[in-house]
Amino acid sequence: LFVLNQAQAIEGAVSAYFALDSGVPSGLVFACFMTATLLGSCIYGHLSELRYRLEGILSAAIIISAVALGAVGSLCSRESNLVGLSASFFLFEVMAGIAKPSLSCLRSKYLPIKERSILMTAFSTVFNLLVFVISLSNHLIGDAGVWWAASVLLVFAFFGLLQLRRIARHEAIENAPRTWRRVRAKLETIARVMQIRRLVQGIAKQAEVEGVE
Repeated sequence: LFVLNQAQAIEGAVSAYFALDSGVPSGLVFACFMTATLLGSCIYGHLSELRYRLEGILSAAIIISAVALGAVGSLCSRESNLVGLSASFFLFEVMAGIAKPSLSCLRSKYLPIKERSILMTAFSTVFNLLVFVISLSNHLIGDAGVWWAASVLLVFAFFGLLQLRRIARHEAIENAPRTWRRVRAKLETIARVMQIRRLVQGIAKQAEVEGVE
């Protein structure tokens, strides 16, 4: 939805801010968006180094993106909204730069390898269908309605991520005894190996002493 509608929103804001015949430097706008996305990726890397949880990073990025697109929906009906619209778009692109690597890591964490392609295809189909329906409804809900719809979808994604975190936490609590048993078995195995090693070393030293005598 952002890709399909951002150019129209920027053109309307530029025309209202400068003059009716003002052109939009699309290349410069695209370069600024990509710079904002790169900034978001750098922020994600810094947060990962600080050991922040992926779910928390993605939750913050999704809710801030929803606020940014909601602000775009509010600004579409106002005149001279170029500054606010640009700030909202850049904020959304920064959050997109944070969300993309987070989503990639979470896919590898939660989706099984064998079923990952099927699940991603199903999600992509539903996503593209929603984009298609909302885009066709543009003449009914207007430009502001499109942005509000995108914001609402992000809110749903936020609550879905919260539910995923609850499920993962519940499974971790249930699997904690099993995990502890595995850890304890490994520790016992290591202890046995260390005992055998000490025994072998003692026998070797005793053999050396007897050989010297």
